[in-house]
This record gives sequence, C-alpha cells and structure tokens, in this order.
Amino acid sequence: MITVAVIDDHAVVRMGLKYVIGMDPELKFAGEHPGGIGASQFVKNLCPDVTLLDIYMPDKDGLSALEEILWTTPEQKVLMLTTSVAENDAYRAIEIGAKGYMLKDDDANDLCKAIKTIAAGGRYVPEQIMRLVDARRRTEAFTPREQCVLNMMAAGDANEKIAINMGVSVSAVKQHVTHIFSKLGVADRVSAVTAALKKGFVKI
Repeated sequence: MITVAVIDDHAVVRMGLKYVIGMDPELKFAGEHPGGIGASQFVKNLCPDVTLLDIYMPDKDGLSALEEILWTTPEQKVLMLTTSVAENDAYRAIEIGAKGYMLKDDDANDLCKAIKTIAAGGRYVPEQIMRLVDARRRTEAFTPREQCVLNMMAAGDANEKIAINMGVSVSAVKQHVTHIFSKLGVADRVSAVTAALKKGFVKI
C-alpha cells in the first residue's frame, strides 16, 4: 500500500484528492496540510511514501516548501501537483528535487499512475512539462541584480526609482535592463514583464 500526503491551501482540492486516492486500492490517503508553513515538519512526522505539493500557496510558496521538505527529509518523494505552467516553476521544481510535476486538470488515472511510478523509484514528468523545463534551460539565468531590476520593473518602477532603491546610477540600471531584454529575447519593458510573468521569473 502506497501512502500519499497532500499539501494544498484549498480545502476542496484536498477533499478531491483524498477521494481520488481512496478510489485506488493500491493507494492510501495518509493526511493533509493546508499550506507551505509547517509543511516540512508535517512530512517529517507523517513519513508518507509520496507527497503531493502545490506551488501557489499564500503563506509560503510550494518551491520554498519543497526545499525545506527535502532538506529535512531528503528521501521524501514529492510530486508537484499544481496549476502553474510557468517554465521557471517547472524547472526549479525538478532542479530542487521533485520526482514529478503534473497539472491539476490532468486525468485522475494519470495522477494515480504518477504516484505509483514515483513510489517505485521513477520520475513522472509529462512531455508538455518537459518542454517547459527544456525551454527554461535554454534561457540564460539572471544575475541577482538583474532579478532585482526585473522585480521592480514588474512592479511598474521607472529606471530612476530602481536606481535609487538599488543605490546605483541610472546608467547601471539601463545596462541591467538591456541584459534582461537580451536574455528574454524582447525589445521593450512591457514585453519583458509579460515574458517574465509567463516564464515564472516574476510573480505579481
């Protein structure tokens, strides 16, 4: 019997997953947790065979929770089950150590198959998700300063305000913006923010 835990901030989602897991004779619902805060301790205490983890949770995002879970319980097998189709989210989840990545609107039978595959020591990443991961791998990573500039651009800050906040010159900010445009393959700020949001480099 494969024990499965669920970490998601939506009670209805947890209820639905509990039902799906309970319908499969090879799976057993082990417990649920309502958010990212306390998720690592929950998993450590419960010791499920597989943990289903969402990314978008208001108290602490699932990627941060994933890092903490695998730091506390390195052997834990985590399947990201989320609505996020952002390249950076899928890429980071796999890089951090998730054993699988699925979307919440995927078929229930596929979910059970994914859980069993991961429990057996395999990985489960559908082709559409691997395309996202591969696309992210082809995008050059941002430096910490570029990421800071990108975050403030997404918040609508002008170069002058960004320069003040970072304690650098406006020309230095413009140079960072140029590098950001090049890495995202865009030519203006609106396109840069749009692309960054789609890829998951920033969140609003």
